[in-house]
Amino acid sequence: MRQITGLNSQKGELSQAKDALSQQLSDLQSEFDTLTSAAMEKQDKIGSLEALVGEKESELKSALAASEATTASLRSEMGSLSEKVEAQNVQISSLDKRLKEKEKKCLQQEEKLHDLQEQAIQANSDHQEDLSSLKTLQ
Repeated sequence: MRQITGLNSQKGELSQAKDALSQQLSDLQSEFDTLTSAAMEKQDKIGSLEALVGEKESELKSALAASEATTASLRSEMGSLSEKVEAQNVQISSLDKRLKEKEKKCLQQEEKLHDLQEQAIQANSDHQEDLSSLKTLQ
């Protein structure tokens, strides 16, 4: 009977140890479930952030492409405007040259006019002298 009592005592101890281990296992399972749930939440958040990063990368690529297209368009327009400015400068040069030629002709004509006026004054003076001479002869 002692053996039975000893075995019963061991059985009780083993049962208590089993209960303690079962409780520890249950606690560990609960902690594992909590950690798994937290990890899944973090994974969901990581997935959301990765999707957001993907969207932002796509937006940046689109903005960059639009910026490059705008830059190319502006460069083309600047080239066209530069050509127009160069053509305008050539035209201005030509007009400036013609203007100088016209100014030169105007100066020459003014000189001729001045000479003609002097000749007219001289002729008038000579005519007046001739008239005076005629009057004195009469």
